[in-house]
Amino acid sequence: MSYLNFRRAQAAGPEAGARIAAFLAGYSIEVMPRTLDAIPDLRALLPAGTRVYIAQVGDTPITDMVIAAARLRREGFEPMPISLPASSGTAPCWPTGSRATRARPGCARRC
Repeated sequence: MSYLNFRRAQAAGPEAGARIAAFLAGYSIEVMPRTLDAIPDLRALLPAGTRVYIAQVGDTPITDMVIAAARLRREGFEPMPISLPASSGTAPCWPTGSRATRARPGCARRC
């Protein structure tokens, strides 16, 4: 029994490209307003209609979030404003019940 497979991989056929395209269909991304400001034309990178979550990180002003959402809408994307990253400690505690009363790892507040 071998844990590492050192054999050469088989060349992927055209059906592999179709499987990858199907896997990626309907994907979404997340950006911060300041990152979006650094991208002159997002249309060159993403297809129209892509759902783009706008992350509210740190002390990002709500006006920056609204400006980012308006730009995304003008460029043909589906903005989802005020996405609270789970790592920020601002996401709601899940699930409810006795576990919800314990502090999450890496979170200073109690749920």
